[in-house]
This record gives sequence, structure tokens and C-alpha cells, in this order.
Amino acid sequence: MTNKFIEWVGNLGKPEFSKINKAIELQPQNFMTAADNSTPCPVVCNTRLVGSNAGDALNADSRYINYKVTGQTAQAQELLAQSPATVLAMILALTQQKTGFNPSDPAQAGNMNDYLRYVKELFQCPVLANEVNDQINCSYGSDWASTINIILGYYKGIQPADLNTLSDSLWAIARAASSCPNTSETMNLFVQNALNVEDGCKIYMYKTFVEMVEEKHKGSGKNAPVYTSDCTNFQLYRSVFHLDYKEMASYSAYLMGQTDANLHSWLNDNSAPMGTQAVNWTCNL
Repeated sequence: MTNKFIEWVGNLGKPEFSKINKAIELQPQNFMTAADNSTPCPVVCNTRLVGSNAGDALNADSRYINYKVTGQTAQAQELLAQSPATVLAMILALTQQKTGFNPSDPAQAGNMNDYLRYVKELFQCPVLANEVNDQINCSYGSDWASTINIILGYYKGIQPADLNTLSDSLWAIARAASSCPNTSETMNLFVQNALNVEDGCKIYMYKTFVEMVEEKHKGSGKNAPVYTSDCTNFQLYRSVFHLDYKEMASYSAYLMGQTDANLHSWLNDNSAPMGTQAVNWTCNL
């Protein structure tokens, strides 16, 4: 396993070594649309550590960081080999760095392709197993409330508070659409990561795009009523991976030499606003 992992790290970001994930490759290339700045407070990037063991995982990561920064390499390696959440966060951070994916700006030119490369590389990681990989494309013509409730049902492994934030953002787009009838309101809504340590160690990844428009048209005749219909186009990439941590001891020392990332830094760097410590990273399911 160690040799396979070392080979994978060495090939990270090299196009000739990136196998194509067909479920993603076949999607339209115009998926990326510039975010509409008229929509207030979009969720850009949100990352959480969830599960009843979240506090223990953060404490273990803090001890690992302390050993490493004080030069106690052997102790740091030993602790890392027993800290699956830290190992998974380091793998994710290293892959993100090598592929150029920037979670802080989902509308950045080329960032969608970088995100797809990021996911493709994770598929090749010999210590990660994929559980879910799909894309949901839906169009709804019902009222905003019904549509938003349906959309929220697609997100698993996400804590209620974050679903509420997502709901608020969807409603913000809906209100913008209602204020400008027959004008499309679009948003690359957010990248949501949930690292779940409740049962093993899993990463839930979601990339969301939504387009809403309120269509108004008048019937024929002088006194004909005005008809209103709410239309939503929704696209969601979902990927779930779990870490095979049984052999962590065989590659954790090598991983430590490849990146300075850790669980705390990964949570911080993948949460908006970028570069500042999030107030609440954890949630017990």
C-alpha cells in the first residue's frame, strides 16, 4: 500500500495520470456560470467536522501539530498513524493544492475544471474508497417553498444549521428572481464538505449550481389575468469517500513529509471567510 500511495502522490496533478470519471466527464462544459452579485450573502464554501467523535479528532490533531512544530518527529508520526481525520484532511489538502482548486471563489475562471480534476484525483487515491458519485440535474416548476424543500433533501451528512444556511441562500436567489420577473438569477451556490467521524472516517463533498427565474405572462384578451410560474434548474455534484485507515501506519510518515496541512488548517482553508478560523467547525449528529 505504501508504494501505491507514494506513486499516487507523485502523479498528482499530472494530466496523463488522471483517469476520467465518466459520470463527471460527460457533463456539459458550460456548467460554470458567473455568480450573480445581486443575490445577497451566497454560501461560498463551508466545511464541517461532524460526528460524536469530532472533539476527539480535533484534540488528536492539536497534539499532532504540537509534536510536529516542536520537532518531535517520531511522536508526531506515531500520533498521525492513529488519527484518521487528520490523515484524510491532509490527503484532501494535498490533492487540492496539486490540482489548483480554489474553494474560496466558485465563479473563478477555470475553477470548475479544477474541482473536477480534484475529485478525479481522489478517485485514484489507493487509500480512499468511493461510496457515492453522481450528478443530479433537476428542473422544477412548482412554488419556491416546495422546490427548496426538495433540493435540501439531496444533501446527506450535513448538519441542520448548515442546511438552514443553504435554505437562506436559496430563498435569497428566489427573492431576487421574484423582484426581476423573466430574468434568470444564477449562482454557483457553494462547495460543502462534511468530514464525518461518526462511523469510520468519510468525506461528503457537494458542488452546487442553481438557476431560478420567475416567469410572468399575460393571457390573451383585454382583462386576461397575469400568470406567474416559478422555474428552477438545479445541478448538484455529490461524491462520498471513506478512508481505509487500517494501514495508515504504513504511509502516514511519508504523508507528513509531503504537506504541512492538518485537520485544523484544512477546516480553516475550506471555510468562508477564507483565512480566518471558523467559529463552529463541529456538530454531533
